[in-house]
Amino acid sequence: MISALLALLLLLSGGLAAGCSNGGPALLSELTLSSCSISPTGRGDTPPIGISYFLGRPATISAYLESAGEERLYLRKNEYRPVAGAYELRFDGTYAPDPASMERRVLGPGEYDLLIEARDAAGREQQSRARLKVAEADTERPRIEKLTLIPEVISPNFDGVDDTTKISYRTTKAGTVSVTLSSDVGKRYILERMERQAPGEHATTWDGQVGNQLLPSGSYRLLVEAEDVAGNIAVAEKRLDLESSQVPDAHLMSVTIGPERVIFGDLLKVEMRVKNTGNTVLRSQGPDPGFVYDSQEGFSTVANGAYRDEKGFWRVGVDWAGGPGASGSKYPYRWGFGKDLAPGEEATITGYIRVNHKYQRIWLYAGLIQEQVRYWDNEVGRTVIEIGY
Repeated sequence: MISALLALLLLLSGGLAAGCSNGGPALLSELTLSSCSISPTGRGDTPPIGISYFLGRPATISAYLESAGEERLYLRKNEYRPVAGAYELRFDGTYAPDPASMERRVLGPGEYDLLIEARDAAGREQQSRARLKVAEADTERPRIEKLTLIPEVISPNFDGVDDTTKISYRTTKAGTVSVTLSSDVGKRYILERMERQAPGEHATTWDGQVGNQLLPSGSYRLLVEAEDVAGNIAVAEKRLDLESSQVPDAHLMSVTIGPERVIFGDLLKVEMRVKNTGNTVLRSQGPDPGFVYDSQEGFSTVANGAYRDEKGFWRVGVDWAGGPGASGSKYPYRWGFGKDLAPGEEATITGYIRVNHKYQRIWLYAGLIQEQVRYWDNEVGRTVIEIGY
């Protein structure tokens, strides 16, 4: 009840005289400051200044600072306040050199006029002002230099080609740094959360995902923000384009392994049919269908290591175990599709394994592998093979 009465008195009288304040009209009361001085040094010398005011009706407000012969330094610009009532603006010693930017700069030492302007729906305007002082200040703002994206266009479709971008930059001052992405409709995504960084060179890699979800294709602004302890904020940005941003999909449609009884040294025939059920091309590498493995070999040892796994490439593979609950090496026998597989396309891959296992019985199973990414079908088509001598 008391606070309501005070608000009414403020509205009718144009505000109560306080501290370093001047009177104001009915639309906008006078400004009441919690302190007339601030020292934005980052040492915690003084807390932010609380600037209280009262609006008699809904209005759009702008708050800015003026110093002798200088342009306006905005704290807020054209912000709508939808209801009449008491408001507070907190001033930490920084201003926005460009109200449309996220950059902030610490004011230099000196005395300033603080003004708040209010404009109601009928276009009537009122203004209140107060005087404040910046006693000490750290005005050395951080800089973000040499922001580089390689490449600046990525296609995060997990095919191993331009799936990621390398982000590198240099900071000139210790501060809290974050890396974000902004879409053309203003939606913001956090790539690297705010963390304390020393000055120097920094780098990170991004794969088109936020929270394990791919962002849609489109053009984005990548922003690096650095804030020092005094409140200076520097921002650097680059354009980053996402093309063909989609998760691939494929499945093994059938697996046949036989014969189920062989003599030591005989060949096992493996036949697998794979279908591209997604919307991206599946890139594959050798060995090509028809390749014969000795059971003591693996894909990384044949052909002088020419077929080591490469991220994003697809192959079918066969693995084995000495018992139904045992696990051997992860798909040592792998074959490529013989070609890249277009969306909706199928391929039948045949391969051979010369049995030199010194076991009476082994369990073989197949898998569809996107190398260094995931196993799309894992341990399917299990077949028991009896080995005679």
